[in-house]
Amino acid sequence: YPTAFPGTERKVELSGEGYFEVTKNDRQPFKVVTGGQEVSVLGTAFNIQAYQGDPSETTTLVSGKVSIAYGPERLHAQPLHPHEQAVLTDSRLSVRPVNASDIASWKDGVYVLHNSDLSQLAAQLERWYDVQFDLDTNEPISISLVLSRHAHLSEVLDAISEHQNIQFKIEGRRVTVVK
Repeated sequence: YPTAFPGTERKVELSGEGYFEVTKNDRQPFKVVTGGQEVSVLGTAFNIQAYQGDPSETTTLVSGKVSIAYGPERLHAQPLHPHEQAVLTDSRLSVRPVNASDIASWKDGVYVLHNSDLSQLAAQLERWYDVQFDLDTNEPISISLVLSRHAHLSEVLDAISEHQNIQFKIEGRRVTVVK
């Protein structure tokens, strides 16, 4: 992103995850552009997750107001209110209520999980620790706990094992679930 925004708008492009706290400026609207959406911001705090290769993009509003333009040529617009999350998949947008503070907690060095699926957590851990998970389990595993974003991988896996009836085996960069 630029250090200064000359012109009539403040615009950034995002691939990955970002948390934004934006000061309202009617003369220079703030926009975040991802692969599938353009989020117009009106003085707010929000989180966007738009990793390249993921099947969906999520925008979670912590406070304030945003509007999401999406679809072919971004002709559709959807406003979001605090503690709502928009999920964009295949040019379709769905909105659901969430605990936005938990979703944005990573910015404070904590990852809060409430009935989160192990496969979703594994995808995040792969990004954080540059490892690959081999879950090889047909049943969904739900996890609720608070993790330090700065913990070693072995500490995170131990915390999960403590709360679930699963174990992990680490071989190089591969992490395997052992039932």
